[in-house]
Amino acid sequence: KTALGLHVLMFGFDSTSRLNFIRKLPKTYRYMTDILGTVVLTGYNIVGDATTAALIPMLTGQTEMELPEVRKNQDVSHSVDVYPLVWKEYKKNGYATLFAEDHPTMAVFNLRLNGFEQQPTDHYMRPYWLEVEYSESGSFSDPNNTYARCIGSKPKHEVMLDYVRDFQIEYKDLKRFSFGFYSDLSHGDINPLAYADDSMLQFLQYLYRDGYLKNTMLVVFGDHGARYGKIRSTFQGRLEERLPFMSVTLPQEFLKTYPDISRNLKNNADKLTTPFDIHSTLLDILNYKENSVYPLYRAYSLFQEIPESRTCRDAGIATHWCTCMEWEELDTNQDHVVQASRAVVDYINEQTLPYRSLCAQLDVATIKSADLVMANEQVLRFNGTRDDDQRLARFGREVDVKHADIQVVIETSPGNALFEATVTVSFEHQSYVVSPHISRINKYGNQPHCIMDKYPHIRQFCYCKSQPALRKKR
Repeated sequence: KTALGLHVLMFGFDSTSRLNFIRKLPKTYRYMTDILGTVVLTGYNIVGDATTAALIPMLTGQTEMELPEVRKNQDVSHSVDVYPLVWKEYKKNGYATLFAEDHPTMAVFNLRLNGFEQQPTDHYMRPYWLEVEYSESGSFSDPNNTYARCIGSKPKHEVMLDYVRDFQIEYKDLKRFSFGFYSDLSHGDINPLAYADDSMLQFLQYLYRDGYLKNTMLVVFGDHGARYGKIRSTFQGRLEERLPFMSVTLPQEFLKTYPDISRNLKNNADKLTTPFDIHSTLLDILNYKENSVYPLYRAYSLFQEIPESRTCRDAGIATHWCTCMEWEELDTNQDHVVQASRAVVDYINEQTLPYRSLCAQLDVATIKSADLVMANEQVLRFNGTRDDDQRLARFGREVDVKHADIQVVIETSPGNALFEATVTVSFEHQSYVVSPHISRINKYGNQPHCIMDKYPHIRQFCYCKSQPALRKKR
């Protein structure tokens, strides 16, 4: 009786910020906002690094650290079947289910996790894409293959969209939950996403014209913005990585029936939201209660009113990922910046220490930038320290601050890796605590080739002592 009875159709693009969705998919964006009445969440903020940290909270309501161990090559580790993935709840409620993602070697549950022992949903596209990967003409792994984006004459993204569309058609008389995620166009370069604009537009037009959106919640999203490349080295890129595209489209008749949901969803559009909230919204479809409160305070359903006073801490967003902050540029020669940078490299070397026979020890080559990061309600200006021992912070106006967060971008050697990390500095105790949320913001390519198969969880940190010889250009 409390179920809302909606079908669910979710489709995501890898490495797609809100702004890049608008840049590269303008026809799709206009159709969604002008015709479908889509609500775009402008305050949607990531809670961790990369795709796995985006989709696991969305599908389980928890972080990877809060769930059972499922990583490869751990002493005690399970298959991902143990995860409380939300499509299991939909299956219990009589829904036909689908899970499709295109890139089998980078799949969210297979790159560094153990994957599934049992087929996770009624329809699961991984076997198809594995066969594509093994075929010579369709391989994802060769960027120089001019046919890599196609299967025969058909673009791969259209193959994916057709699969999701056909699921809606074949199960038109049943309740449906479908989750598609496409990586190939935008993972390594955010610009080819533009190739999908006409296809995505036609996909949505078909679903709308033939009535498949009449009783469906449509969620179109990105997992995060660009994580490396030229744009990521800019302040704009830093923000866009943390602010992916997230949109919710609900049927007009449904919104008339539930005016409170309509009002709350629109009011929440510019508020701070996260993948945890998407999960709570998915649960609300199965069991909706007005003004319901979920056990995890960090999560709100988008159908409920989210407080305007919500902070990143309230929402479960670590400082490193929070965009509701003020950044004050610091001198990279300042002692606290130098010490923070050394602490980051020490932390990285600790992660690779068990694999030291394979992975080189890193050193700081250059400190590229440093910023003081503070909650925007504080708006403080850090002017260095005000005692000889550098134990007390000095700000533009006198306040009693015993610690601060410094975000540094460093280049390491060997390998010229670029890392962005947040370090909490205690001015009183002269301590430097590194947040485990460290971003590798340039491509690592084959640098970690020696550990990729067995220890993929440290790939962003490892520069293999033995590097493959570079091919000489003729």
